[in-house]
Amino acid sequence: MYFLTRYFLLAFVALVVLASCSEPPRKEIEAADRAYKAALNARAEIYARERLGSARKALERVQTEIREGRYKEAKEAALLARVRAEAALKAAEENKAKVKNQAEKGLTELKVNLDKVRKMLAGASNLRDKHRDRFNYRLEDIELALSEPDFQIKRGGYPVVLEESQRLNSALLGLEKEIELAIKKTSIPDIKAKKKKRFKK
Repeated sequence: MYFLTRYFLLAFVALVVLASCSEPPRKEIEAADRAYKAALNARAEIYARERLGSARKALERVQTEIREGRYKEAKEAALLARVRAEAALKAAEENKAKVKNQAEKGLTELKVNLDKVRKMLAGASNLRDKHRDRFNYRLEDIELALSEPDFQIKRGGYPVVLEESQRLNSALLGLEKEIELAIKKTSIPDIKAKKKKRFKK
């Protein structure tokens, strides 16, 4: 009697397990979907691409398991997808904060350097007009290009701001070196002229 009772008990448990897995795990799938959408809203495709891709693969596996009628495996995949999506959300928020900080610093540095070069050019009274005009045109081009990162920082496009600030800072540094070199070259004739005057005396 004991063994018979035990047999029916085990059979009942098996039926319960099968019944619980006889339909798709809707709650788990919905929870995973909500977590995935939250990660997307946090721009995880930019700030946590690998983690988001991992969550997407788990969601794809859910669909495959459901098509095959393996609802238990689908439930496991949905739980995994939710965990991965939540990890992607957290990573996206952390990375976004870091990139925002870097972008704001880069933009501030660019504006400081731009003002520095502008003053340097304005104070270089011995530069030839053709050189001054050429440098001014290039400086104006950089100032115009600055409107893009200024616009993107308001929209939260921090990766674009960071990349563009680095590019413009590099261009500005190159221009600064060229201006310095031009100033040195135009100063050489003045030194020679002063030496000639001394010898004449």
